[in-house]
Amino acid sequence: MKQTCIILFLYISICVFPQGGYDFCQSGYEKFSNGDFTGAIIDYSECIKFAPGDEAAYFNRGLAYYYLENYEAALPDFRQVNTLKPGDYESYYWTGNILTDLEKYDAAIEAYSKSIYYKPDYQPAYFERGYAKYTAGLWEESLPDFIRAQELDKKDMEAHYNLGLAYMKLAKTTEALAEFNTVVTNIPERANAWYNLGYIQNTLKNFDAAITSYTKVIALQPNAGDAYYERGVAHYNLSMFVEACQDWNEALSLGDRLAKNQLDAFCK
Repeated sequence: MKQTCIILFLYISICVFPQGGYDFCQSGYEKFSNGDFTGAIIDYSECIKFAPGDEAAYFNRGLAYYYLENYEAALPDFRQVNTLKPGDYESYYWTGNILTDLEKYDAAIEAYSKSIYYKPDYQPAYFERGYAKYTAGLWEESLPDFIRAQELDKKDMEAHYNLGLAYMKLAKTTEALAEFNTVVTNIPERANAWYNLGYIQNTLKNFDAAITSYTKVIALQPNAGDAYYERGVAHYNLSMFVEACQDWNEALSLGDRLAKNQLDAFCK
């Protein structure tokens, strides 16, 4: 799960502008802060005409493009920041975010690595590099990044959650169990963490615990047909056949097609 969020700290222009240029940059800043990204792009573009060497205008326009999901337009702006201000770790970070969204994972990993090179304790870059590696199928390689992200921000439950996902892919069930337990302890309303916890508990044949976890999912998301299905599996493995069939019936009514096979086989 990628966790990039909108931030409202923007680069402040420090260039000396010809008459009128500063007004466009200030207006762009105000429009961005108020969520008017299209208006901000227009003003920052005018600002750049007055001061083509102002890296702040490129950075902020790039952010505005990013939040409008115009990734192809955002990328050149952040690369221009890299040219104008070598070593700017945030511009490399946002370059990585764009490349991840464009599914160019190798290039994204390289961009995040540059961000980390220039600021070795920059936690978001470790997390997002781990996410890019995970999404690219590099599960083992993602582990150190998620672990480092946890070390730098012990309250970051997304790092625990994504580390749990990576452990699941690697069939490291004990490690995954610990990560998802940490998440639900700190965020008890996190339904997908409860679901993954239940899945692992079923895998480990801890069916009572799995039932508890899936019941939590259902309480949070009453239309979660897959949770009913999996809880039915746990009930069945405890020889609770009536409860299993009830769960599979509910799962089927919610659109879970796998439930029909279980109903046909075990609930006649």
